[in-house]
Amino acid sequence: MKLMNVQGLTNFKKMKIYIFLFFILFLINNFSPLSAQNKKSNKTDSLEKVLQKTAADTSKIRIYNDLSKEYLFLKNLEKVEFYANEVIKISKNSTDNIFIKNHARALNYLGKVEKRKNKLDAALKYYEKSLKLSQQAQDNEWISRNYNNIGELYVTWGKFSSAIECYDEALKLKKQAKDQKGIGITLNSIGMVYLQWGKNEEAIKMFQESLKIFEQMNNQDGDEYAANTHNNLGNIYQNMNVGSDTTKLVMAMNYYKKSYNIFNKLKKENNKADVSNNMGNIYLQMADIYKKMQKKFYKSENKTQDKILISKRELYLNKGIEQYLHSYEIRKESNYKIGIAASLTNLGAAYSELGSLYSEKNKFNKTFQEDNFKKAFSYLQEALKLNQELNNQVEISITFYYIAQNYHFAKKYTNAIQYLDEAQEIAQHLKVKKVIVRNYQLFSDIYDSLRNYKKALDYSRLYSIVQDSITNETSVKAIQEMQTKYETEKKEQQIKQLDLEKNLQETQIKQQRLIIIAFVGGFIIILIFSIIIYKQYREKKKANILLAEQKHEIEKQKNIAEKQRDHISSQKKEIDDSIRYAKRIQTAVLPQPDLTLSHVKDMFIMFHPKDVVSGDFYFCKYMEHAKVFIAAAADCTGHGVPGAFMSMLGVTFLNEICSKPDIRHANEVLNMLRDYIIASLHQTGKFGEQKDGMDISLVAIFEDPQKLEFSGANNPLYIIRNNELIEYKGDKMPIGIHDMADKPFTNVEITYQKEDCLYLFSDGLADQFGGDKGKKYLYRRLKEFCLSVHQKPMAEQHDLFVQEFVSWRGKYEQIDDQLVMGIKL
Repeated sequence: MKLMNVQGLTNFKKMKIYIFLFFILFLINNFSPLSAQNKKSNKTDSLEKVLQKTAADTSKIRIYNDLSKEYLFLKNLEKVEFYANEVIKISKNSTDNIFIKNHARALNYLGKVEKRKNKLDAALKYYEKSLKLSQQAQDNEWISRNYNNIGELYVTWGKFSSAIECYDEALKLKKQAKDQKGIGITLNSIGMVYLQWGKNEEAIKMFQESLKIFEQMNNQDGDEYAANTHNNLGNIYQNMNVGSDTTKLVMAMNYYKKSYNIFNKLKKENNKADVSNNMGNIYLQMADIYKKMQKKFYKSENKTQDKILISKRELYLNKGIEQYLHSYEIRKESNYKIGIAASLTNLGAAYSELGSLYSEKNKFNKTFQEDNFKKAFSYLQEALKLNQELNNQVEISITFYYIAQNYHFAKKYTNAIQYLDEAQEIAQHLKVKKVIVRNYQLFSDIYDSLRNYKKALDYSRLYSIVQDSITNETSVKAIQEMQTKYETEKKEQQIKQLDLEKNLQETQIKQQRLIIIAFVGGFIIILIFSIIIYKQYREKKKANILLAEQKHEIEKQKNIAEKQRDHISSQKKEIDDSIRYAKRIQTAVLPQPDLTLSHVKDMFIMFHPKDVVSGDFYFCKYMEHAKVFIAAAADCTGHGVPGAFMSMLGVTFLNEICSKPDIRHANEVLNMLRDYIIASLHQTGKFGEQKDGMDISLVAIFEDPQKLEFSGANNPLYIIRNNELIEYKGDKMPIGIHDMADKPFTNVEITYQKEDCLYLFSDGLADQFGGDKGKKYLYRRLKEFCLSVHQKPMAEQHDLFVQEFVSWRGKYEQIDDQLVMGIKL
């Protein structure tokens, strides 16, 4: 895993989560306290003594099942099989409900044995038999357990839709029993399935529902489940983060902090360590975002910008190391070796990145660089030794990878190749493609540094081949799951059809018996009843014909409905894909604020669309001919796709207007933008015509003299100077057709001072409902918040604005696009 690569981090993080969960289960099963083992051993001895004195079968089967349960905990699978089979021998042909319930329970234990042996097909057969008997006995508790067990198997096979169906059945029973804790746990299980399925929005919905239940429980169990759910939500939002937008990472950090605080209150030290490790991953992901920004300036002469980005990388790397060290100390205290090894690996990777940062362009002290590389190597060697003791082959391969990466950063390429060969040998033996593909990428980078471009290209091609195969496998699994679901539904329809025919045959047989009895009754009775039966027969025949016609029509309508459903699903996918692609286009069109930082001291942009694409947009451009820097925040009519169209027009027109040599003032930009919008939308002002347009606040910052100009359409400008907020209001008219469309926009000239803070924004945050009473945020609260944060660095202000938005919104839906732009002069 290359920690500084976001996609690599996301993919490998998922793999580490699965490995981590596996070893947690391993520890629970293998390293439980001796006192607990002794209690279980004493309990089996006690049950076996009671069994020797018991003669009644009803008592025996209950004790046999209790022994199966205890031996399952002790991992004595032979004993489990022996006692479970004893239950089946006694209960097999009984119709008594007690025997049927215990028979079902024994079958479930045998299913668990097969699962422990990794014989999943055999386990499924036992679970299905147990489910059928539990349903026969109307034993809702074991019906629910069997559905959960079957759901777990489907998850293992990657049959996520089938797993969801099983958990849904279990959820219905929990709701019938009003088992709030069980409902919460099952919702959480469904959320975990959606998370592995890659359906993040559905997973978030399930986790949020379960979280409400756990928080209402008001006990330690509820708090612990709530803490785990907060952690799960943090994982989702971290994995959802893409590109340079840090909104999702801030949301993830908020959930991790809530989880940590609850675990701290409950004194759950190992859980605290896990969450602290997750927070460390967030900080390193933030550092990687700034590293990618820095690459854009690598060949430029913008030294100021380069220093700003390096300092931000250093800040987040040190914060990440602080969290990893905290996690390491907790795990060391509890002697949790697997966790200790993971923390050591993360520390090594983080110090390696820090050493790499200080070695770039030889700007810093060489001794300090080497010190970080030595720390990284020390932590990684300790992690390697511990993983070798545990015989954890996957983690050994990962540690070799990080040692190789550390040597690569330190420009010791021979050592890097040696360790990476070791990592690749293990990964290929284990056939872990996600690890193999990452190793190929590092091979390519090392040989590129050695200027051996042929080998670099060869490994790059191998990376592409394996990456494509991983993608293809995912697609094949999805297709197989859909095919299985289709075949299952087809078989169910055939079974229903056979049942219908069987019922018709049974009805006809009953009628024939009635006719025979009627003949025995006498000639007169036969004559009378023959007429009646004949009439009934004709009516039934007509009814059967009508039924057949109705059935045919139903089948016909069903086929039409299925085609329409498939067509709608296809259209929805196309629309979703189109909107996601539109998001990429809109993101590409929007200017990169980092390219403009040479013209102002610092700035941030908090941009959080309500939907995938946004009706809000921001604009930054330096007008070379006028020596002036233009910044604007705009809010178009509507949001989502309609708003996005308007925002694309706005950005395009502003780029064109700011390139015109005769445009030199802020209000001139808005005047011309209004003309362009009216002309492009063919607006005439007629009654009933749609009045699309936009509200905007725009500033023009001049280098010499030290002044700025402001012009606004409905939107204001806030300037904070000497801890005092000054508001400049825009004109009460939009960019678009209006009664005063002939009136030019006002141009406000302002002499600015160094350290002045400017804020431009849309109305999304002010209009957002939230808080304890579900009221609007309002501009009064926005002014107070701007005053409270204006002295902090712009990057930190961005994070604080996001936290304020998320905290205020709470459980309420986001009602509009969110845009806030901050500029420090």
